[in-house]
Amino acid sequence: MPLKKSSSVPVICLLAGFSERMGKPKQHVLVGDRTFLGHLLQTLGKFEDKIFPRLFVGQSDDLPGRAQAKADGGIWINNPQPENGPLSSIWLALERLPPRKGFLLWPVDHPLVSSPTIDVLLNAATEHPEELVVPSFEKRRGHPVIFPAWAAQELRLAPLEKGARWLIQRHPDKVLHINVKDRWVCGNLDTPELLAEAERVLGLPVGSE
Repeated sequence: MPLKKSSSVPVICLLAGFSERMGKPKQHVLVGDRTFLGHLLQTLGKFEDKIFPRLFVGQSDDLPGRAQAKADGGIWINNPQPENGPLSSIWLALERLPPRKGFLLWPVDHPLVSSPTIDVLLNAATEHPEELVVPSFEKRRGHPVIFPAWAAQELRLAPLEKGARWLIQRHPDKVLHINVKDRWVCGNLDTPELLAEAERVLGLPVGSE
């Protein structure tokens, strides 16, 4: 039986980075026949009643990104100071979260995480609502992470330069590592070289865009 939207998990998607190493905004980089953002939206679309609302934090001049997110029912949030890093985007999104809600944090540079992996994380969060649900592949911690409701207030106190990992480091006893067979939870595609390697693994023509 599908979850009602009132009992669903919100998602915060981070799109405000400058993508200096990639050379262009990562959300608009192609891998296969879709952009990074397109891959996220495709996967989120399989969880219409389980992952909602959908918050996308980006820069004000990213009109294509905003249009694409809103066309898929997302809420766009402008980060006026993206140079302050990912945590500044998270703080803005926390203000838009429903009360007493945890959330799925999904950076756009992990676009290839599979829907079965997301399903496993959601089920783990349902069974362990007070824990930080973190996917791991071959003993490497990855993304996306599900933060429980209590984490929102603590993240507001985190040092800006430390990011959300500060909370995970502060509460190791609250971290639930979920071992998955999905290598893409560790697939931080933030350089052309890493993108080319991903394309080789997927059997795509390198430089397919």
